[in-house]
Amino acid sequence: WDSWGPWESCSRTCAGGVTWRTRRISVEANDCGQPAEGLATEVRSCNARVPCTVAKDCEFGPWADWGECTQACTGVQRRGRAVHPP
Repeated sequence: WDSWGPWESCSRTCAGGVTWRTRRISVEANDCGQPAEGLATEVRSCNARVPCTVAKDCEFGPWADWGECTQACTGVQRRGRAVHPP
């Protein structure tokens, strides 16, 4: 056998999936030789302990009061509000 290849990406990002890796026979047996023993593919579980969470948007808080005008005639008034993470 050749060396094992790298593990593939998990089939799921949460709540359990599977991953696998493979290897190839480096030299096939001739008529007098013994065939390779063992598996060509190895499988294992992955992400079993990663919980799935539902994505939730952030929420905006209420608008603050308007600030003072920066100038008479051509000034700017501002107000803001907070963003609350989920």
